[in-house]
Amino acid sequence: MRYAILGPVEAHANTGAVPLGGPRAQAVLAALLLSANSVVSVDAVVDMVWGERPPRTGRRQVQNHVSALRLALTGARIETHPNGYRLLLGPDDLDASVFERAAPDARRLLAQGCAREAVSCARTALALWRGPALAGISGPALTDEAARLTELRLDVETLRLEAELALGRHDDVISDLTALTRAHPVRERLVRHLMTALYRAGRKADALAACDANRRLLADQFGLEPVPEVLDLRQAILVDSTELGVARPAVTVSRPRQLPWPAPGFVGRVSEQARLTRIVTERRTAVITGGPGIGKSALAARVAWALADRFPGGQLYLSAGAPGDLLSDALTALGVRPAGMAGRAGQYRAVLADRPTLVVIEDVVDAEQVRPLLPGAGDSAVLVTGARALLAVEGAEVVRLSGLGEAEALRLLGSGGREARRMVGMCAGNPGALRAARVLLDRFPGVASVSEDRWLSALSLVDEQVRRRLRRRYDLLGERARAAFRGLAANSGLSGLAQLELADAGLVDEAGEVSVLARCLAVELSSPTRPQLIRSRQVSMSVTPSAW
Repeated sequence: MRYAILGPVEAHANTGAVPLGGPRAQAVLAALLLSANSVVSVDAVVDMVWGERPPRTGRRQVQNHVSALRLALTGARIETHPNGYRLLLGPDDLDASVFERAAPDARRLLAQGCAREAVSCARTALALWRGPALAGISGPALTDEAARLTELRLDVETLRLEAELALGRHDDVISDLTALTRAHPVRERLVRHLMTALYRAGRKADALAACDANRRLLADQFGLEPVPEVLDLRQAILVDSTELGVARPAVTVSRPRQLPWPAPGFVGRVSEQARLTRIVTERRTAVITGGPGIGKSALAARVAWALADRFPGGQLYLSAGAPGDLLSDALTALGVRPAGMAGRAGQYRAVLADRPTLVVIEDVVDAEQVRPLLPGAGDSAVLVTGARALLAVEGAEVVRLSGLGEAEALRLLGSGGREARRMVGMCAGNPGALRAARVLLDRFPGVASVSEDRWLSALSLVDEQVRRRLRRRYDLLGERARAAFRGLAANSGLSGLAQLELADAGLVDEAGEVSVLARCLAVELSSPTRPQLIRSRQVSMSVTPSAW
């Protein structure tokens, strides 16, 4: 037999639930269960069931109920003694006994820093509850016992939420903490946990409001101030104390494998690849720079794949954006729920400190995007691509890419002869332009003989994805910089300021070198009625964006 009092009183045999009769019979069984393995007198059972005013037939009713329970609970061991009864139970026969053993175990695990195990232990214990303890029955002693168990339940629930917070799961616990603080508004431990969760979720004002509401309640009802721990936490929130960030995760994180597949047909870059391999192997930050289509992403993917086995913590592949968003994406991929904005960088460095990870960040514009993602201690490395050298990134070594030599360009073009060499010259050795040229040659053999202006017009139609990316950068420029960019169609030079603005936008490289693909867009923008060698925009390349 198994018995349950964390909810309505129930008994279960191997065949299922056993009917117990009405509330009075359930109360008698509860009295025996609460005195399990000890002799309890009939008078004591009467007091537990009826209190100070029992009926005259109280003793007889208890005896009758015990006889009925013996018949119903065929597997029960209810002994009769001169003064009363003893119900024999094993250690796991009563749900309340199991729950009371789990409570100190969860508390001990949390004190030892085993937050994940503490959460599991607490959840298992709380799952035993089916409603209010001893629901549906009355009696002073039984009501007192129900209140004691309910208090212990709240303590275990609070402990679970504290362990969840230690794991960085602040977003998950806010709703539970809000409901509990409303039900128990003077429980200042719950108030502290709610304030912490709200702050870590980026809800600083709500965290302060929770404290102020508790303060008003205590003052109005009891004339008291909050305990010092609550007031100290409020001050820490006001000044954005670093101590409020999520503690270093003591959990197993995932090992992401996010690298894109290397582009097929890769040629050249032998010396650059060797240099990048050395930088990354030494666990430093490498920056690959150059204009659009020069092959930064293709080289980064090739190097990262070659070195992936040296980073057992995994490989992250991030597309540049706001630093907070990049950190959030990285933490999510590593299996860690991101903290508030103020705590994400610390979380990230804490994870990477123990897990050698290769972090590849694509299409970076400035150093501020990279700096928060630089690892602290440990054996992780960062590989960055961008049009600018990002010299402000601490400890970074820059590898600048230029156009391929003629022999390598012809290999990538997959063709030879005078016309092929002419196309290589018009592509300026740019791998992205050469791949586009190969598509044009396959579909329109006569393209090799057109003028350079018509060639640029045709080339700009080949890959809409690259064209859209460059156009978005152009649209962010001021009118003066736009005019300078359109002037590239006529090979006009760039002033120092215009060169700087276009380099910041990634439309030219930091040395002022103009990619042939950028010149293609400049031709299109400067000549709305440009010659249409190709009338359809459905020409597309069967290569991944990383090839560009």
